[in-house]
Amino acid sequence: MNTSERIKIIQEIARCLSSEEWTIIDLTLSQFGFPIKDDWNNSNRHDYIVTMIQNGEDDKLLALFEHFRLKHAAIDNPSFWGKGYFKLFLSHISSHKKEASKLQTILNNYAISAFVAHEDIEPAKEWLTEIEIALQTMHALVAIITSDFHSSRWTDQEVGFALGRNILVIPIKYEIDPYGFMAKHQAIKANIKDLQQLANDVFHVLLKNSRTKNFMLEALIYKFVNSISFLDAMANMALLEEVDKIPKSYFDSLKKAAKNNRQIRDAIGVPNRLEQILKRLDGA
Repeated sequence: MNTSERIKIIQEIARCLSSEEWTIIDLTLSQFGFPIKDDWNNSNRHDYIVTMIQNGEDDKLLALFEHFRLKHAAIDNPSFWGKGYFKLFLSHISSHKKEASKLQTILNNYAISAFVAHEDIEPAKEWLTEIEIALQTMHALVAIITSDFHSSRWTDQEVGFALGRNILVIPIKYEIDPYGFMAKHQAIKANIKDLQQLANDVFHVLLKNSRTKNFMLEALIYKFVNSISFLDAMANMALLEEVDKIPKSYFDSLKKAAKNNRQIRDAIGVPNRLEQILKRLDGA
């Protein structure tokens, strides 16, 4: 590793690690074989880390750098989100986990990857960390408002996390009206026995809202371009036909998919329908 590479790696490690508390900084440094000092109370975190690692061996620096690269990769691309899909957090109480799981399955047909805590967290993982990552990376949150929603230790915090990030919150009025800061958001009145209609209602809110429509459009285009069967292509085409406007920057990828993806090209009527909506939409 040359000098320039060492400087870049040291800078990146210091940037990542300096956001931690002092005890975690020393724990991390010592675990990777770097020296630590007993007296750091008056030190600057960034400068302290640089001092402790600047003379470190190349393999130790690379190991610590890889640690942070993998950590950030897990946050940027957590495994529980469907690739290319809209990221939707489903906030609910455990007594309605069955309905939430069924809704999750239906939403997948709309290019919406829904996070349901009890389904999406592997038992061996720290479940609070997984929930926090989902909250940090979601595009929107749906809150299934039941009479005991506020009795949970977590649901109100999940909603508060979304509001703090200025993320769209969609209250689903199941048993009671939305309350607190949720009350200012337009609620969907749900018949929990008709989850197909509920999923469709959520989809249209995401497609129309200014904070989510671009994410939703990107997900729909991804799903269409990667259609895996004739029936899938026809279903994805129907979803694209719900879009009010498709920016011209997407036109080429859609046309290429219609030419190169056999499932789209040979699906009855799909190429013509795509051509018609591209003619109808002016783009942005």
